Amino acid sequence: MKITFNQYKGKRIKSGYIKYHKKRIPFYLYAICGDFNYWWSKQDNKWVFVDEDNFDINKPYSSGSCEIRSIKSFRRRLKQWSEYMPKGTEFELVSSFNRYDVFGSIWLLNRRRLINMLKIVYSKNGIAYSDFMCESYVLDKYNNIVEYNNTVTNKKTFTIVTSTFLIVEAARVLICEGKLDFNLVEFYFENEFIDKADKDGRFRNWPKGFCDYHDDFLDRLLKL
Repeated sequence: MKITFNQYKGKRIKSGYIKYHKKRIPFYLYAICGDFNYWWSKQDNKWVFVDEDNFDINKPYSSGSCEIRSIKSFRRRLKQWSEYMPKGTEFELVSSFNRYDVFGSIWLLNRRRLINMLKIVYSKNGIAYSDFMCESYVLDKYNNIVEYNNTVTNKKTFTIVTSTFLIVEAARVLICEGKLDFNLVEFYFENEFIDKADKDGRFRNWPKGFCDYHDDFLDRLLKL
């Protein structure tokens, strides 16, 4: 995460209260999110993505988070928020005084988002897909995961159960081309986990019967 001060060194204030017009007021008040689709939910004690589809009139949303009285507390909050907020989200720690606001950005990708996976299962009882749509279908599924990871915090696995070996081959090629993150794709044969492909789309384990019918037919043709 990154902290940016409005003031140069020597004039920066990290915490405390200021006596102003005979009143003791906090120097820092609360944080607001730079992405206006995120609102603070006091009920959930977290930032929530709010749009027309999930707006809940019964929940008390606000533009600012809970009270934050110091830079140390702001850093701690940013670390907590990085667990579920999208990478690159910016926050502003609002000060009681003009030009003393502090800005923070989340640059660490949430480790827990890696739990939200694309699971590709090669199965004799799986769905058959047209050869012409395999690549676009895998890419669409993957893009759904990326969007889900950036907006939602719940654990979810997107699964393709197929009897079409080209689905597997398309995923491997897309991984090799850098269009799919190999960390987010798992491959299964029936109910057995095989492997995650490496960045070049290769497996360390290739069990008999897994996407090898095409090779078997080619071998038979070559023997004729």
